[in-house]
Amino acid sequence: MPILLPPDLCRLSEADFAQKTYEAMEVIFAIHNSMGRLFDELIYKRAIASALPGALAEVPIDVVFDSFRKRYFIDLLVHNGIVLELKAVEHLLDRHRAQLLHYLLLLGLPHGKLVNLRCDLVEHEFVNAPLTRAQRIAFSIEASGYHKTAGQLVDILDIVVSVLRDWGTCLDGNLYEEALVHFLGGKDRVCQVLDINHGGKSIGQTEILLAAPSTGLKITTLNKDLAKFEEHTIRFLNHTPLSRMQWINIARNQLTIKTLRKS
Repeated sequence: MPILLPPDLCRLSEADFAQKTYEAMEVIFAIHNSMGRLFDELIYKRAIASALPGALAEVPIDVVFDSFRKRYFIDLLVHNGIVLELKAVEHLLDRHRAQLLHYLLLLGLPHGKLVNLRCDLVEHEFVNAPLTRAQRIAFSIEASGYHKTAGQLVDILDIVVSVLRDWGTCLDGNLYEEALVHFLGGKDRVCQVLDINHGGKSIGQTEILLAAPSTGLKITTLNKDLAKFEEHTIRFLNHTPLSRMQWINIARNQLTIKTLRKS
């Protein structure tokens, strides 16, 4: 199986989800009123898990493809069907919402709850994951501008398509990147520090992923403004010793892979 889920995971009815989430939040409010807002996330997590019936902390999800494996941990799984992602931060940000959405898509659950305990009053909001796995593996492929480069250990297009048919689109881009780096030979081979030049002079260094010698690798999850990103990627390429860049964009409904060259 591509995604190894908690053994008793279940999809609650909308009514059960609403009622049990309400009950869970009552416990969280009581703990926050007692403990205040200054503890770390781990302390709150342990306190809530011990006080909340049916709550499991640090529940693992394993994402697998061939020899690649990545493990995530859900903060709290309540009644086997409610995901609570806890934070102790100044404000909830889009990256926190994206993290919970990533977990929900992996689990195949439609809703989860994001909870921030750092504020004077508990900050909380629902995150919805309306797309099913069937919808996320139904994507088109645009590869007319892709050319395999000599020296690639694997065909990037074949690997990415196979991974997406297993896991689906709309997941965290870092997961796709980690998997591709793994199949291209691992970080020691793929992650290289290269000189950056401007006006014929070296002005510093930056770490770049390599698909092959002299060929960079960039993975994005953009749903719009692809032309602008391509333009800036070529500008970036012009100031490196690389000759080309393999650019992979994983949008909701389309995989685009393109070989970019210096202008």
